[in-house]
Amino acid sequence: MFSDGTGNALRLFCCEFDVPNTWYHWKEFDYSFDESNEYVFFRLNSRSKTFIRANRKFSQAVISKNFDKFDLLSLLFYVYRYYLIRQGNVSAHGAVVVNSGQGILFCGVSGAGKSTQANLWCEHTNSWCLNYDKPSVIFDKNDIFVAGSPWSGKEDRFIKHKVPLKAIVFVNKDSDNRIYQLTQAEAYALVHLNYMTFPICDEISDEYDDIIMKLISSVPVYSLHATISEEAVETTYNELFHMNKYLEEKGRKKVMKIREGFKLRQVADEWIVIPRGAHALSFNGAVLLNETGAFIYKKLELGITLEQMVAEVASEYLLELEVAKRDVMMFVDMLKNEGMLEDE
Repeated sequence: MFSDGTGNALRLFCCEFDVPNTWYHWKEFDYSFDESNEYVFFRLNSRSKTFIRANRKFSQAVISKNFDKFDLLSLLFYVYRYYLIRQGNVSAHGAVVVNSGQGILFCGVSGAGKSTQANLWCEHTNSWCLNYDKPSVIFDKNDIFVAGSPWSGKEDRFIKHKVPLKAIVFVNKDSDNRIYQLTQAEAYALVHLNYMTFPICDEISDEYDDIIMKLISSVPVYSLHATISEEAVETTYNELFHMNKYLEEKGRKKVMKIREGFKLRQVADEWIVIPRGAHALSFNGAVLLNETGAFIYKKLELGITLEQMVAEVASEYLLELEVAKRDVMMFVDMLKNEGMLEDE
C-alpha cells in the first residue's frame, strides 16, 4: 500500500490475471486496456514478464505473480504517478532540500545540476535533503506540501516526511549566478513539461492540467543560472529568504534553547514534555518523545548550537553526520512549530 500523505492510499494485491494481446508503447513503458475499458495494464516492454493491472481511478492495482522485483519497482512508480494525479496531486522530477521547515524543489532536465545544488545547500546552510529525484507534491486543503517517495535516484534515500513547499527552482548550468522569478505562463510551460506523465486517458490529461495551474498559482517558480559554488547557494538563498539572511546564518552560531515553561518527564519507557504555567492554557496537550528525542531535548534545555548537537547525536548513536543533521533539524523544526524554542 502506498499513501500520498493525506489519508488516501493505493492498495496493491498479487494474483494471476489475463493480459491483453494488443499493447501500446510510450518511451518508458507499454500499456493496454481490457475490452470493457475498466482496467489499465502496464509492462516495461515486450520481454517483461511482470504486469500490473489497475482500475481507472488507480485506487487499486494487482501485480502478476512471479514478478521481477526490478521491473516491479519501475512499474509501480508509473502507476503511483497516475494514482497521485487521480488524487489531485503530482509527482515531480527534482531534488528537495528542507530549510527552516520548508521545502525548496530544484527541477530541471537530466544533468542540469539539481542534486548538485541540493548538496551545496546541505553543505553550506542548515538544510537537509528530503528526496533526490522523484518527490511528490501534495495538495492538502489550502496547503501545498512536498513529500519524500521511495524513488530517490542514485542516492536512494527514502524519507517518509512532508513539509510545506516554499518554492520551485529550475536549475541551469552557467558561468555566473543569477536568479529571477518566472511569470505564470513561463512557469506553466516548464512545470508542465518537467512533471509530465503520459495522458493515458482524457480525464487524466485534464486533471493534470488543473493540478499544474493550481500549483503555479500558489507557489513561486524561479529560473536559476548557477555555477557549482557556494555563491550559487547564496544567490538563491537571498532571493528566497530575503537579502543578508544567508550571511547572518553563516556568521553566527545560534544557541538553541528550550523556552521556559516546559518540563520533560519519563513515564515508564517513554518521555513526555508537559507544558506548565501559561503554556498549559494555550498548548494543545503534551509531546511524546522517543529516546533520541529525549536525548536532544535534554541538550536543548541547557542550550546548544546546531553544529554541537549534530556532533553529539552522531557520536551517541554512531550516525553519519549528514544523517544526524537531518534527524536533528527535523526535530528542531517540530519544536519551533510548537513554540517550544526560545525566540532567536
